[in-house]
Amino acid sequence: MMQRLALVALAVTLSVQGPSVDRREEQTLHFYNIPLTGIIDEGYSASIDIGNPPQQFNILIDTGSSNLAVAGRRYMAESFFDTSQSESFAWLHERVSVRYTRGYWEGGLALDDLKFSALPTRPIRAKFAVIDYSRHFFVNGSQWQGILGLGYPSIAEDGVKPFWETYTDRHNFLDIFSIGLCGLQSKSNVHGTNESQGVLTLGGTDKSKMSSEMQFTPIVRETYFEVVVTDLMVAGESLGMDCKEYNFPRAIVDSGTTQLRLPSRVFLQVVERIKAAVAHSMDVHDGFWVGAEVICWSVEDPKFGLFPNLSLSLLHGPHSFFSLLVVPEQYLGPVVFTNPDLQPDSNCYRFSIGVSHSGTILGATIMEGFYVSFDRAHSRIGFAQLGCSKFAHLSQRPLVSEWRNSPTDLSTCQFMLYQPNERPVLVAAYVLVSVACLCLLPLFVIFLHGQLTCCSRTDEDTGALLK
Repeated sequence: MMQRLALVALAVTLSVQGPSVDRREEQTLHFYNIPLTGIIDEGYSASIDIGNPPQQFNILIDTGSSNLAVAGRRYMAESFFDTSQSESFAWLHERVSVRYTRGYWEGGLALDDLKFSALPTRPIRAKFAVIDYSRHFFVNGSQWQGILGLGYPSIAEDGVKPFWETYTDRHNFLDIFSIGLCGLQSKSNVHGTNESQGVLTLGGTDKSKMSSEMQFTPIVRETYFEVVVTDLMVAGESLGMDCKEYNFPRAIVDSGTTQLRLPSRVFLQVVERIKAAVAHSMDVHDGFWVGAEVICWSVEDPKFGLFPNLSLSLLHGPHSFFSLLVVPEQYLGPVVFTNPDLQPDSNCYRFSIGVSHSGTILGATIMEGFYVSFDRAHSRIGFAQLGCSKFAHLSQRPLVSEWRNSPTDLSTCQFMLYQPNERPVLVAAYVLVSVACLCLLPLFVIFLHGQLTCCSRTDEDTGALLK
């Protein structure tokens, strides 16, 4: 992976509060903070401008994919990209399609001018998809109209160069971006405040967002942002499972997934432990644990304290690890009813831990409360505590522990996918073919000798008859 050229100037902290970055300040910055909007049931999005004159859209920030796409039909979302209104738009006459864990879209590949709305002086001309067909992708009434995949080129569909690759090449940014998520809000709360629900830092990390030292875990495979989970604890007690089970077939950090998702055996163990912790103090129906029901309580009498903390340990080095303390306020997600008449007077929550058939996914549920640095330049992901108003009043907040030594080699926790070396396989194939040919050669000689002998006898018999 190419190392990006770092700017020589010293980094200066900037927090984008208005619609754009001051051009005079911009000259001295290593990084830029883009505000994120977080809405319940919709995820976290940033605002981008596409085309000339610019058309503005909210796009989901997704570290679990690598394609940039925007709605291209009126019925798909609240607004759509009208290609006929952009003077700089060009079709590339190619089709692109992407399938997610839930949802699918396809569209035409295009080229146009793009920029973050909060950073208008840093435009690029990049490839993106204009979606003309989708299934279960856009959410009815949602405030976003597209998706920005920030993953590696290796998972970009149809070999399209990802937006982030184009952006860092064009503006000589370090190949680092950071995400801080402070909790989803209802639409009414989001529209009634100027406060953002998160931040996307381009080109580095903003230390003013961190309230602890950052701890790093290596990216072990540059497809998704794949890391190694070394242990999982409930109420301070380890599940005691083979650590490879936490990473089967992989463990990734994915801002586009809302939940913490776990392999089925791990999920069942976690649910069993949490059930046991709350069983003596409250009655929770089985449907809650599989996402079919919600639990509610009054604002004056919250029940978060009845649920245990979780702890996820991540590889730091071959013989060291650090841990993320996950509090109930993270894995119990707020619910907003679409029909106001059904909204109870109390606050309701859903269980934001689910089953995964593709490995462990550290989604937004885990990322909330942490400032997460996706340091692609050094193949690592960093976690630090984030100062969020959502968690400020809590006696127990999300925490990042200092790294600690381990007597065992924790790198063996990674589940190694079988990837055969092609050269030995080809050599073995040639050897087998050669052996087969040698074995068949005597048979061919015997067959040929028989044919010649037969022809010789035929000739003799024919000659005798002629005499």
